[in-house]
Amino acid sequence: MLTVYWHEPPILTSKEVRFERAFKHKIMADSLATTTLLRNQVIEAFAHPTQKDLPIVAVERYLGSLFGVITAIKTGNAQFAGTCLFEWGSPLCNNAKFAINSIDYEAVMVLMGYAYALGNAAIVVAGPLQSQDEPQNADEISKEVVTLFRRAAGVFEWIGENPLKQILPTPTRPPELCPQFVSAMADISLGQAQLLAIQRGRFKQNSPSLLAKLSMGAASKFETARFKMQNEVPAEWAALPLPFREFVQASELHTKSLSLRFMAQLASDETRGGDAVAYLQAAIDTLAPIAQMRLQPYLSSAINLEKTETLRLLEVAKRDNDSIYFARVPSIATLPQADAIYFSKSIPYMCPSPIFTEIK
Repeated sequence: MLTVYWHEPPILTSKEVRFERAFKHKIMADSLATTTLLRNQVIEAFAHPTQKDLPIVAVERYLGSLFGVITAIKTGNAQFAGTCLFEWGSPLCNNAKFAINSIDYEAVMVLMGYAYALGNAAIVVAGPLQSQDEPQNADEISKEVVTLFRRAAGVFEWIGENPLKQILPTPTRPPELCPQFVSAMADISLGQAQLLAIQRGRFKQNSPSLLAKLSMGAASKFETARFKMQNEVPAEWAALPLPFREFVQASELHTKSLSLRFMAQLASDETRGGDAVAYLQAAIDTLAPIAQMRLQPYLSSAINLEKTETLRLLEVAKRDNDSIYFARVPSIATLPQADAIYFSKSIPYMCPSPIFTEIK
């Protein structure tokens, strides 16, 4: 089962932007009015995040016009008639409003919503994979889900390398303007893609060695994401909603536990009974901090199922070791850990061409 976090797209809270009224010259008024219309459609689409394609299509239709406005401003072919504030509510700050005089801020928030929507679409598409019965088109579903997560990662990376760098520091900022947060979201997206690869690998009975390495790769992505936020920008991390922080921490611990469990399976296959017991006990110990977390029900259920199965395997391993192998149970610190391997890389985001380049 995928352990995923449902990202709410950023939602515009109050201030409307009328591009056709924001510039000194009016020759491009029709194109600017269309830009306003497309922006309004994006805001409406963001209010319905569970509709898989609606936010994605709305953003893709808007971006050509938005980048047309940005290009015109950057090349000196347009100038705002006065201060033009773009106001967004951040879902990771209880929808607190942040109004900034920057067209690049508009690009960041729209693209963040786009990346969130890609992740949401992946979760919707993955729905049939959560059932007990394997759908006939499971491989096709898995491929689409992984592609969506990889696309989301590419968008997050592009935001950090492009419009985010153009925004001047502000006294207060939403998490979406924190480079460490944006970079961490790319890692989380790839970690989620890797979780699906592990799920498919288990169903296809891939080798425990491969599954242990894939699990460690996913754990590495979640751990890196947590470190970037918790250690590099601790104040911003502390301000994020508790369910989001606990999702990141629980996903890291869960995937580390999975890696240990697969290492136990490998040890058992190689008749190393004592090692198998040590790995499984470490897998249970790794999950212990999750008991103190107030996770969303579906996430808590998924991890509890894994814990229950790991406890069952531990009982079997202890019984076999006591009756068959009679091996000493070593300290987990003395046993090798799986090397991390990565199934997925981000799909680079291709910025759309501006529909127009000057506003005369």
